[in-house]
Amino acid sequence: MRLLGGHDPPQPSGMVIDDRLRLIFTCCHPALDPAARVALTLRALCGLTTGSADDIDAALTEWLHAAYTSAG
Repeated sequence: MRLLGGHDPPQPSGMVIDDRLRLIFTCCHPALDPAARVALTLRALCGLTTGSADDIDAALTEWLHAAYTSAG
């Protein structure tokens, strides 16, 4: 496989010790409820608590509803 610039991709130099990527994939597993996926991912990436994620979810829902009703 070659990258767009014509270079070979870097080869892994060993085991990745950081498990954050694995954690993100676990948080986004399709067996989880979509709301739980978002909350877990925000917690893993940003350190947000459940209450903070709920506040963000409520604000985004309100914003999307306002945008949808004004466009229609």
